[in-house]
Amino acid sequence: MNEKTRLEYLSLAKCFLDTRFGGCPVNQRTIIDALKYCAPEYRPAYWRRLRRALALQQIEAGYERSAKKIAGTVNPVTAQSASVDLAAKKKPKQKRVKSVDRKDHKKLMAHLKDVEDGPCSAAVMLAFWLGCRPVEMSSIKLLGDNYVLIPSAKKTEDRGLDRTLVLNSSVYTMIEKLLPLLVHDDEGVTSDMNRIQRRLQRHVKRLWPARNHHISLYSYRHQLGSDLKASGKTSVEVATIMGHQNVNSVDVYGNRKSASRQVNIEVTSGIVGDVLIFEKRRRHLK
Repeated sequence: MNEKTRLEYLSLAKCFLDTRFGGCPVNQRTIIDALKYCAPEYRPAYWRRLRRALALQQIEAGYERSAKKIAGTVNPVTAQSASVDLAAKKKPKQKRVKSVDRKDHKKLMAHLKDVEDGPCSAAVMLAFWLGCRPVEMSSIKLLGDNYVLIPSAKKTEDRGLDRTLVLNSSVYTMIEKLLPLLVHDDEGVTSDMNRIQRRLQRHVKRLWPARNHHISLYSYRHQLGSDLKASGKTSVEVATIMGHQNVNSVDVYGNRKSASRQVNIEVTSGIVGDVLIFEKRRRHLK
């Protein structure tokens, strides 16, 4: 876990504990009860993130047994044993736009240029060219000779993948120009990606007020997934470029029909080999 993610988790845990208990002392049982009680209020993905945050908070407070108990807590809304009434309270996934029309992209970039939102513009173009997760953008490293390293934001034993991509020289040069735009002050502090995402949300709502669902940085990630599939990449190559160890993860991205361009991105053979090893191990464990 990188330091930025760690701090975000600790901040989330503190906010939850302060809001629910007003700063009063709490124990393992109290935290678990509160976590279960609030399950209908959150989408399952957010609830899991909250559970990880609280477990980390307990580890850092020196309560490892408590952390294990919290980490093992099952969401009562999504549990197999959940009653029909309780299961019905499950919040649906937030609908995401999974493709970006070329005209919409041009209109958005023209708008961002007009309002002089450099960090937001840079984030959109990084997502357009690399398809990386928003939280990974500030960690991108240029290695020279058209090699770009993207450390995974979801690196665990069986999830996420650090990947080194090989770009053509023109795209590499563009990435060189985009990365400094994420810096918002003279001290070189990188812009907060959550703020950039919220700002982008305001921009797209202003451009397309009648739409129910809007373009996000993840829309560009999904679009690149579609473009890669249409560019003749294998499932392993697509998974590697998108930062997945599990090849099946690429199924969430669009299909060739929603592709908008040919993509010229290569990955180092060593990383592809790592994905193949993981895939063989995963199939063996089935």
